[in-house]
Amino acid sequence: MPYAPSPDARSDDPYGRFNFRVKWNGRYVAAVNKASALRRTTDIVLFSEGMHPDDLVDLGRIEYEPISLEGGVTYDVDFDTWARRTREVRTELGKDFSPATVARDILLEFHNDSGELVYVYNIDRCWPSEYLATPKREAGADAVIIEMLVLQNAGWRRDEAVTPPDDPNFF
Repeated sequence: MPYAPSPDARSDDPYGRFNFRVKWNGRYVAAVNKASALRRTTDIVLFSEGMHPDDLVDLGRIEYEPISLEGGVTYDVDFDTWARRTREVRTELGKDFSPATVARDILLEFHNDSGELVYVYNIDRCWPSEYLATPKREAGADAVIIEMLVLQNAGWRRDEAVTPPDDPNFF
């Protein structure tokens, strides 16, 4: 069963000590201490037009680099299953496998050390290409420690509706 933190007590929130939190379907599913930079590159296409002596520039293919999340925890069974599922689905579907089979849209939230939300990125069609998890910390615990999760993605955009606090006190 997913963890639902008490709305009035940050200390009850097992994700509260992490600055980066992962959300899907409106609920927190994981939290991590370290997130890689969100990086996008656009190819440059040079071309000439007729007898024009100067090269003209156009936009080419846009690529989004994988996102690495490290040093975290999940209490959500669905998230852990999703993170491990890529190989299983590929084995089941064989040649018919597509990353879209396991892709999900997620939100990556960035919180300051006071726990205030600073900004949010919507990350489209993520799928886990690498997952390193340790066993549960203790018998009967609901948490799974995330050592590293690498997410391939089809793009990201900042949620402009989220405004940072007046004094964001960045990490």
